[in-house]
Amino acid sequence: MISEFFIQSRLLTSALVLTFFLVCFILKPDFWLLLPVLAIPIALTWFLWLFNTLFLGGALNQLGIRPQQLVGLWGLLFAPLLHDHTRADEADHLVGNTVAFISFGGFLVMPRGVTDFLIITAVVALTSGLFTWLWGQYGTNHIGASGILYGYLGFLLLRGFYEQQVVSSLLSMFTLAFYSPLLLGLFPQRAGVSWEMHCGGFVGGLTTACYFNTIKAYAPLPVSMLLPLLQHL
Repeated sequence: MISEFFIQSRLLTSALVLTFFLVCFILKPDFWLLLPVLAIPIALTWFLWLFNTLFLGGALNQLGIRPQQLVGLWGLLFAPLLHDHTRADEADHLVGNTVAFISFGGFLVMPRGVTDFLIITAVVALTSGLFTWLWGQYGTNHIGASGILYGYLGFLLLRGFYEQQVVSSLLSMFTLAFYSPLLLGLFPQRAGVSWEMHCGGFVGGLTTACYFNTIKAYAPLPVSMLLPLLQHL
């Protein structure tokens, strides 16, 4: 759903994103230092898809989210980086997701910075994965980054109304005006499209927008809890 939207509107989307990046360059000359945060996940996703398709026959896709199975919890980490190796149009699907990630990711990382972007990404990836694992149909396998992208969408839609700052408010209004058709992807439509990932990510994005200051304040806590364990490994 989300990749199709960005493929169909790629010219308009590309123009809007380039304009946004130009404004960021004028207002924030060091914004180029933030680009690796977007480039590295994109490069890793494309590399894994090619390697998985050409050399592994799609074996890595078993690391997707498999609902109600303990082994399926590995998908919380790996599913967003994996994509279907059997679809003839998967390259187009990846192009659409790439444009979506650059668009939404750019709208988040440029004004907010790397730390906020990583916190938002971690929360929506977790909510998308857990919702899918709990509510998805047993025996299915869910992969792809659409859940995270819908999480970004939810955050962008709502955060401006909480911060009441010019940039975030404008981004919220723009997101609502331009990307509202994507909300149809929150409901079951056709086989092979994980509405569970979409819905879980979107709810996570809305929740993060409402309670972002609290989430950010407690974000270092999981890291501090893990450090003693890592030191004993």
